[in-house]
Amino acid sequence: MNDNRRPHCKDCDTPLSPDDTVCPCCGRPVPDREQVAAPAKVPGLNELQRTIRNFGFMTSAYGIIALPVGLAFLYNGIAAPPYDTIFGVLTIASGLCALAGAVLMVLRIRGRAALTFLIAAAIASGEYVITLIVGLIVAFIAYDNRTGFESW
Repeated sequence: MNDNRRPHCKDCDTPLSPDDTVCPCCGRPVPDREQVAAPAKVPGLNELQRTIRNFGFMTSAYGIIALPVGLAFLYNGIAAPPYDTIFGVLTIASGLCALAGAVLMVLRIRGRAALTFLIAAAIASGEYVITLIVGLIVAFIAYDNRTGFESW
């Protein structure tokens, strides 16, 4: 084999094999072939876990808002009399289910239970089409990112 085609060490001009990461003679690192250390794992959450946690916080905001709205339906008579009780109870139930699902999402535990609470919150809020749609979207996002839960 012709030594002119093989790479040589820049310090001592020793021929290098293709697998050498350091010069076998002087020990100088070969710049093009230095092994890069694997990046250290940074403690914290990965992207899936952050997504679940963030949607958990957003869902808790809905739950917190839904509770006083439901109470307003029950006690202030916003809608026609027979609907006050129905809307109030459903809105409160939706808010409580959303809060339960949100806690599980923020803690990233019991993914199936969180999904069940989110679907129940969406269905209970069905009198408002937009909250039904958004609730089902959040439930789908939780399911789609289920590997971010510590337990499913």
